[in-house]
Amino acid sequence: MAVTVREVLDDALVATAEPQVEVAGDSLDNPVRWVFTNEREDVASFLAGGELLVVEGRSLVADGREKRADEYVKSLVNADIAALMVELVEEVTQLPKMLVKAAKHEGLTIIGLRRRIPFVDICQSVNTMIVRDQMRMQMQVDVMSTSLRSELAQASNPKAVADGIANLFGEDVVIFDVDGLEVAWTEHQYRYRLRHCTCTGGTETAFGCFGDQPAQYGVR
Repeated sequence: MAVTVREVLDDALVATAEPQVEVAGDSLDNPVRWVFTNEREDVASFLAGGELLVVEGRSLVADGREKRADEYVKSLVNADIAALMVELVEEVTQLPKMLVKAAKHEGLTIIGLRRRIPFVDICQSVNTMIVRDQMRMQMQVDVMSTSLRSELAQASNPKAVADGIANLFGEDVVIFDVDGLEVAWTEHQYRYRLRHCTCTGGTETAFGCFGDQPAQYGVR
């Protein structure tokens, strides 16, 4: 699972900055790909999507920028950022009204920080969490991939392939031939489950269902 905005707010170091949700936006469960700080008005051109952008509150009112808040918010939404995090201390302790209005209209989540801490510390703490999560996911994929190869290497027929995949993923599995006929399956319950899944494939592809979603596994 990817790190979300909600999980960022629960981070021990971020919590010391006393974060508050100023504008809820579309969702606090948006995944955060990276934490980035840049206070340029055209920062959207440097974003790839999924970023948590951290800025000082005074940067939002410098040089009359509050009058262009609508354009700024739209650019961030179009860049598909996860959320905007704004330091609200000293000179600027409240978000500009035009920014709040635009954020509510566009569905942009804005988090206010009521206590000053170095942005680099926020970036380091959350980005480390993100990298650890990615490494954990990659390790899980590697383990599953190794287990799947081991199971398939010992399979001598389609039924053994179906059983191997079912044992690994804990799901019912059915294999079809090129004409769409069943050649192997694991549990009788799969017929009911397949009514909720659309699965088609050839003789060398195995299919299972996760919940109500079809899953396909190549077994060449």
